[in-house]
Amino acid sequence: MEARADLSPRRPVQPLSKHRSSGKKAASTALAALSRSLPWSRGLPDKWRVYEILRRSRRAAGILPETRLYKNTRELGTMLAEREAGVFLKPRAGSHGKRTLHAVRLPRSQGGGINLRGRDGANHSFHHVFGTVDEGLGWIHDFIGLRRYIIQPYLQLTDSCGQPFDVRVLMQKNGRGVWMLTGMAVRLGSRGSLTSNLHGGGTAVAPLPFLLAEYGESGRELLQELSGAAAYLPPLLEEACGRLGELGLDFGLDSAGRIFLLEANSKPGRTVFRLTGDRRAARLAAENPLRYTRHLLLTSAAGASVRRWTAPLYRENDISMVPKEDS
Repeated sequence: MEARADLSPRRPVQPLSKHRSSGKKAASTALAALSRSLPWSRGLPDKWRVYEILRRSRRAAGILPETRLYKNTRELGTMLAEREAGVFLKPRAGSHGKRTLHAVRLPRSQGGGINLRGRDGANHSFHHVFGTVDEGLGWIHDFIGLRRYIIQPYLQLTDSCGQPFDVRVLMQKNGRGVWMLTGMAVRLGSRGSLTSNLHGGGTAVAPLPFLLAEYGESGRELLQELSGAAAYLPPLLEEACGRLGELGLDFGLDSAGRIFLLEANSKPGRTVFRLTGDRRAARLAAENPLRYTRHLLLTSAAGASVRRWTAPLYRENDISMVPKEDS
């Protein structure tokens, strides 16, 4: 479907300033110094455990890609033989798209080996073609080493220009301790890239113009479906993992508009909203953790004395506000 010119979201954006970066580092150092604190938002377990938690819900299971643990080359070889588009392998505890792999079996007319694309530990992309399946499987096994990996079918999640994309939804608790959708952005990778992570060279654009350009008027319905899915998932994870204050949820969309949950991130970044120009979301993304922390202080037994303070103070048992890492 052709995108109308006035709906095109692809505009170059200037990188963040060094001053912002140094300010963030200083804030991180100061806030991390608050010891013996009550965490305002706990971390999530690894990707496999999150998958196990969510698949218990019939509704959540409907948007989860098939996921298996990597055990050995024999099982990986079987999965490759069964899937024409190949498989996607990623570390159970990885981030930023590092050390991810897309492996696909080549047809006999092309030698019958394995075509492999991926990113190394420094997030640099690479591409290898192996003449035989055994050679390719052996290389993958050595690449994985002692790390724990999961395997999923490779999903064709690219736009009409061939760029990989996903939709990042930031869910946060507000000043009343209630989950809210803070903002949403489409993250775009470069053509031929394996992922759309910002750390891998991607950028971000506003969601509605992008979805309208790719899916026509159905884009509005998809936006609502994404919002509904994002609202449903945080309570499920919080029930199993303990108190959470914010989550970055990454959704994929195939060409037919089917939604997949790709990842839940307890260390969501805020850069996407600066890139899209969504000032409201960028402001809320920074303010909501402070508002939720205040709510916890005022409602917890440990923070009962806070009500008598005439000015906000940080004390030994205050709730920590450790900044989250961009993803």
